[in-house]
Amino acid sequence: MKPMINIDRYRGELEVIRNEAQTAGLLTGFQSLDEYYQFKQGYPLIIYGLPYSGKTYFIFQMLINLSRTYGKKHFIYSPETGSGAEVLETLLCIYTGKDVRLMKDKEQVNLFAMTHAEFEDAYNFIREHFYIADTPDFPKQITLEAYYQHVHDIANESEFSLDTCLIDPWAEISIDHQQLHVSVSEALGTMREHDKANKMTTIVLNHTNEIKPIFDREKQTTYDPIPNPTQMYGGQMWFRRGYSIMLVYRPNALVFGCAENETWIFVQKSKPRGYGTKGRASLMWNNSKSQFYDDTNTQEDVF
Repeated sequence: MKPMINIDRYRGELEVIRNEAQTAGLLTGFQSLDEYYQFKQGYPLIIYGLPYSGKTYFIFQMLINLSRTYGKKHFIYSPETGSGAEVLETLLCIYTGKDVRLMKDKEQVNLFAMTHAEFEDAYNFIREHFYIADTPDFPKQITLEAYYQHVHDIANESEFSLDTCLIDPWAEISIDHQQLHVSVSEALGTMREHDKANKMTTIVLNHTNEIKPIFDREKQTTYDPIPNPTQMYGGQMWFRRGYSIMLVYRPNALVFGCAENETWIFVQKSKPRGYGTKGRASLMWNNSKSQFYDDTNTQEDVF
């Protein structure tokens, strides 16, 4: 029997893989998460969760961490966060752990406000590493292809070398809802091709479908169950064709016996091989600082 000689075309690339040490992924800035996931540029990342679980704050902080450690630059499209100025305010607060506003009201000074020096330092850092798209930059229900075109137009016009581009939430992208699974499959294929060709990472934040809460009779409380990827809007196609998938979940402290300000990050799928594994990281939320932190630290705060 003749060998399948068509694989010989991959021999040269395979020799490179065989002889080169595997490069480590980039650390996320969260020690507990780094054990299960390391950032690999050029592959899409899908993050989902229930409403108000902290998805946007989590990814904003991770992107800031990547900029601080590796100088990475990001395109942000997050209309659910607010206007461009409100997105900028959020990033500044996460960067400093302090408020932008100098006054709590007309008469009371905000003791948690950043100083002028802190404000200017944070502003210059975000200005250097982030491009924020405001809602008027995009028509409602923009297609994924048009979104990418805008991202690259901005990069070319401003000479802003981008490493990631964020879509928050996925519902802003126009798809055929009558053939939802087909649309999601095609979109994931487009993301994969785009990221590989441009050495970028598309990050998508997605909601779950409506999930019925559970009543715990023993604890006499209602809580949201832990979702799985097939419960994302768009269904199981996300799990089938997605590369890396994370769930951001805020557990009920009474039911799960955890801290009131605890958030769980589930790595439910990780590709390419060698840059992650399934597992659960535990982060704590400091409301006064608008920041997540590893539970090994000494900060204490509640939602």
